[in-house]
Amino acid sequence: MIINNTGQSPFNGSATNTTRWIFSAGRTVVSSPVIGSDGSIYFGSTGGDVYAVNTNGTLIWKYSIYHAISSTPAIDSDGSIYVANGNLYSLNPSNGKLNWICNGLNVDKSSPSIDNRYHLHWK
Repeated sequence: MIINNTGQSPFNGSATNTTRWIFSAGRTVVSSPVIGSDGSIYFGSTGGDVYAVNTNGTLIWKYSIYHAISSTPAIDSDGSIYVANGNLYSLNPSNGKLNWICNGLNVDKSSPSIDNRYHLHWK
């Protein structure tokens, strides 16, 4: 299934109005979260960190970019996480290690998205 950055999720929300957990990123989070196929939650912080969090609120990994992240990450068909903050980063979803980086794209406010042919786009 391809969501195409529509803001929709294939996962059902909570049936009750009860907070299950709270995760503290230590800095402000303005990035919208995205959910991987295994339920892992990915988001960035103004402290320049990308987080992967389990469905129970525990940290899986953190990758430091060192510059504020305000864009929403994107997830490719193989699960790779893409984050923009002036550069475009591709992160391994299982361990948070850098797959590659494309420098100097001036894409700090743009959220990457992936089309139905699995092509990566950003403005």
